[in-house]
Amino acid sequence: MIMADSFVQSAKARDNEFTTNPTDEPLIVQFAAKTPEDFADAAEMVAP
Repeated sequence: MIMADSFVQSAKARDNEFTTNPTDEPLIVQFAAKTPEDFADAAEMVAP
């Protein structure tokens, strides 16, 4: 599970916690968020 707030705020967190490649389909990511805004921002970052 990835913490949405750190994922959005930190490139280092994104690089450490999330890796993928073009053949990863379907892509499933599990976020934990304190606010709906944090969740939405993180989801937008991984959306195709």
